Amino acid sequence: MNHDNKLSFAEKLGYGMGDAACGIVYSSVTMFLTWFYTDIYGLSAAAVGVMFLVTRVLDAITDPLTGIVADRVKTRWGHFRPWLIWFAVPYAVLAVMTFTTPEFGASGKLVYAYLTYTLLMLCYTFINIPYCALGGVITRDEKDRLSAQSYRFTISSLAGLMVSVATLFLVDFFGKENKQFGFQATMGIMGAIAIVMLAFCFFSTKERVAPAVEQQGSIREDLRQLLANDQWRIVAIITFFSSMAGVMRSAATLYYATYLMLGGVESAAGTAMKSAFVSTSVVGTIIGSIAAGWLAKRYRAVSLFKNINLLLVLVGVVMFFVPPTWLPVVFPLYFLVGFFHQMYQPFKWNMMANAADYGEWKFGRRITGLSYSGNLFALKMGMAVAGAAVGFSLGLFGYQAGVTAQTPLATMGIVGLLTLGPSLSYLLLWWLARFYKLDDKMMQTIQRELSMRQQQGHSETHLPLNAFRKRLEEMRNMTPSEYQNPILCADYSDPDIVRVGDDFFMVSSSFNHVPALPILHSTDLVNWTIINHVMDELPLPGYDRYQPGKGVWAPSIRWHDGKLWVCFSTPDEGIFICHTEDPWGEWSAPHCLREARGWIDPCPFWDDNGQAWLVHAFAHSRSGIKHKLQLFAMAPDAANCWAKGRLSMTAAAIYLPLRGQRFINAPVGTTSLLLRAGLKMAGRRYCARAR
Repeated sequence: MNHDNKLSFAEKLGYGMGDAACGIVYSSVTMFLTWFYTDIYGLSAAAVGVMFLVTRVLDAITDPLTGIVADRVKTRWGHFRPWLIWFAVPYAVLAVMTFTTPEFGASGKLVYAYLTYTLLMLCYTFINIPYCALGGVITRDEKDRLSAQSYRFTISSLAGLMVSVATLFLVDFFGKENKQFGFQATMGIMGAIAIVMLAFCFFSTKERVAPAVEQQGSIREDLRQLLANDQWRIVAIITFFSSMAGVMRSAATLYYATYLMLGGVESAAGTAMKSAFVSTSVVGTIIGSIAAGWLAKRYRAVSLFKNINLLLVLVGVVMFFVPPTWLPVVFPLYFLVGFFHQMYQPFKWNMMANAADYGEWKFGRRITGLSYSGNLFALKMGMAVAGAAVGFSLGLFGYQAGVTAQTPLATMGIVGLLTLGPSLSYLLLWWLARFYKLDDKMMQTIQRELSMRQQQGHSETHLPLNAFRKRLEEMRNMTPSEYQNPILCADYSDPDIVRVGDDFFMVSSSFNHVPALPILHSTDLVNWTIINHVMDELPLPGYDRYQPGKGVWAPSIRWHDGKLWVCFSTPDEGIFICHTEDPWGEWSAPHCLREARGWIDPCPFWDDNGQAWLVHAFAHSRSGIKHKLQLFAMAPDAANCWAKGRLSMTAAAIYLPLRGQRFINAPVGTTSLLLRAGLKMAGRRYCARAR
């Protein structure tokens, strides 16, 4: 990998500081704002639930718009980094204003809460969406990117720990009996720290991954491409339910600690215990973030994601049945909730980066900002639904702010919001992960091809003909289940395709052109990318100059013994074969199976018992033989050919195994005859069958 793409410790640290700055305010909102609004500001739980639903939905709608703008705004610092500086100060100021309690009437208080919270979340959007998109462009290397995400969540968790430990103590220290002023002063300190962290993130990071051309498509086209990305849709739904689980549990935590663990009694010792309980989960998130980086090096990320969510379901169900006063049991369980919840976060955010790369690979255009903002739209919708669910549920179950003894129904509702509600989301996350297909192997393929496109300056907009541009635009607008011929807007003569697992590889004739024998890759037989060539040159006598009518014709490609094999002929020299274990890597030098003049269209195949065969046709102009195929037994390692036999057929034979039988498929008649017949849709083929 290019050394310039490697992330230094300072850059990973700086990238993590950006999320810590966002997390200082975000953690304050998720941990304390619901309780602040109901127990200090004096709003009803139902009113808070409605407000969270309305404002967070409005905020979520702005996410895709922010991503679209960020994709198109280019400065000398890049697309995404400048946003961290532009909105740092407004972000800090609005954090203070949101936790300020002006002396208004009931309606005035509610309007003020709507206004300040909405503006705070908008400012959070203008910082967090470009910041998240930055994680997809600081490097293309997936391991380095996952490492940066682990740094991010470790540092962000440390910031969350600072919030959980210090907030209530600072509120008491600055406010004494005046908790309103205590929260205001505390958020002033948090905001100042956030400004410093955002500045550090801006100056220590660099945008390295850029599209082949700057974004020129319409917004409608961007949205169509985003929604056609099936892997983005899966990740967005995962983000929604993950956000629901975290926000619902965080919002219920103080109610659980205040009324179920402490019985609603306020005291200095009670404040210390509430801080300790909240911090227990945050300590778990820190260790979980560190563990994620260690586990990612040893296990498959998708399997880890699924198993972690099952563990979270189990912990939540157990905690529901444990009495809140059993502190030696409740504290470790809540630690495990934070530990496992944060452990899968780097994997989830790396899924977002992978989905953005997958979209570029599949559709030929990079929309990083919109891809991330779309996921953050799902995250905000999860916040909105979870916040509203907490407010509505508290009202439904009869919660009363400040009442020491809550009703049994209210008590059960608080416990359910902390445990069973998130567990249901985790169960859905486990199920959804089954549909995520961007595993390590798939991402290696995608990264290789994207790097090759960037090195070659590949871009669909560089096609020379307007007709091709129009055709590619039509293809781009199709859904994943649609296709329209031609699928390749170029001349790939005599194509042959082989399937290897979920991958398809194609080879075609290259005639006198070098590099020779292009190798194309696809996962759906519709979208193809050139990934390699079998030979850089033709290592045969006389090919240092142009040879009319000669060169490499009608190759075949097969998979056997963990290798791809490409067999080809040249009109006057014979039949050759090459192989490789890595289609993107180096191919073996051509090995001559048989020197012969006029032997063409070769196709090797291997039986299930390891017996190898080679079938080929004849060029009448050079061999004097026509309408014949020759079948050879071949050494299993394709070193040479042995006995021969003849079948009465014509050119371009294809071997097909099917249901225990062997088929050799070939056209009848000369090429010119078949071309004329093909125009009348009347071409014929001959098929020989053998067991």
